This record gives sequence, C-alpha cells and structure tokens, in this order.
Amino acid sequence: GQKSHDIHHIVPFENLLVFTESAEWVVKPIQGEVLSASTIDPKPVSWYGSDENLKPLVIGDRVLFVQSKGRIVRDMSFVENSDRLQADDLTIMAHHLFDLCVGQVLDSYELPSRLV
Repeated sequence: GQKSHDIHHIVPFENLLVFTESAEWVVKPIQGEVLSASTIDPKPVSWYGSDENLKPLVIGDRVLFVQSKGRIVRDMSFVENSDRLQADDLTIMAHHLFDLCVGQVLDSYELPSRLV
C-alpha cells in the first residue's frame, strides 16, 4: 500500500530531488507539462532515507547526502548515458572511520567559503 514519507529536504537539481526519512525521490511533471499539483509525477530513486538535520550538498553534477542514522555518506549522480540516478556509498571502504555520527564530525568542521 501507499506510505506517507516525511520530507527532510528538497533540492533543485535537473528536476526536484526530495529527500525523505526512508527514500529519495525525483519530482517532475508529466511529460510535456509544467509542474503543478495536477501534473506532478514523483518517482523513487532509492530507498536509503536521509538524515533530517544535515542538508544535501550539491557539488557540480552530484549531490552528497547523509543517509538516515548519520553513518553513511552517499553520492547521488546520473548513471552515464542514462537519465537514471544512483546513490553510491562513499563510506563503503572505511566504515570504521564513521563510528561517530557524520553530523558530529561535520558540526566541528568549517567548510571552505567556496563550498558554502
């Protein structure tokens, strides 16, 4: 059945990306239409969920986001020669470095001004 998803973040990308507690969605209009309440066509991209306190970060043609529970950083980008998005785990080879919640580390780190 249908499940409601609390929205954590909305990010303008090629289309709108909507990050919820349990999934990531692409929101665009029905083909050939302008986005409105009656033409909205949301589709899930992945089922990881995002951390509600840490906003996704757009860098070039990629979106970095922290998965729910704050221990995995994901890199969302388009699959080459496709309009499909994927969200790769950037922490897969170094989970031991993320024993602390990513948010705790980022809270103590000051981003360079060019990224803010």
